[in-house]
Amino acid sequence: EVTVLAAAIGREVRKTQMEPFVYLIDDDPSLLRALSRIVRSAGYCVACFQSADEFLAVYSPEHPCCVVLDVAMPQIGGEELHLCLKRKGACPPVIFMSGGDDISIAVRAIQNGARDFLRKPFEAQTLIEAISDAIKIHDAAYGLRAAANDRLYALSPRELEVFAHVVSGELGSTIARDLTISARTVKAHRAAIRWKHGARSLAAWIRIASEAGFSIVPITPTELCGRGGARWKRA
Repeated sequence: EVTVLAAAIGREVRKTQMEPFVYLIDDDPSLLRALSRIVRSAGYCVACFQSADEFLAVYSPEHPCCVVLDVAMPQIGGEELHLCLKRKGACPPVIFMSGGDDISIAVRAIQNGARDFLRKPFEAQTLIEAISDAIKIHDAAYGLRAAANDRLYALSPRELEVFAHVVSGELGSTIARDLTISARTVKAHRAAIRWKHGARSLAAWIRIASEAGFSIVPITPTELCGRGGARWKRA
């Protein structure tokens, strides 16, 4: 059933040509049907799930989306699912729903990066406005991230290794030793990176890495990735 749902969502995603997708997650099927009608009426593509496990089985971070989820769900609750998405990297905008009055949950959700927190019952327009605002903000961030990744992908594998070592704060002599190349070769790669990126300062290089969604210290120990290999880690 999950495989069939994933295939259906994949077809819908391709058909919409990267139009924003709204994922609704709540263990109340009647509420899901009502919310789905509301969101579809606003022109969004929608997929509904009655559990976090169902959602995680088909979720892909490659497509622009917004996640609307209930705080209280069996097994994996809304807060836990939100943290799980953050650990996966490129977390989509998340809007929480709750039928309770626990203000601490709302505060904690916003502090952890949720875009909004809606207390049930809420007006249909309130939900649509929250989704619209979340997608607008996400689209801006998504465009920035895509542009930064394009700049990184323009580098050759060796240039990317040198870039990774530079933004981690290593000196040219250290980079040369780690990659078993000459210091002159390191300088040549750095010059090529500057030319491709149009960015001459270390701060600009770090900003590119950060905008692309990678940590500022992207190097893993040599024994974990082969001699001199650079491995990036999602922020």
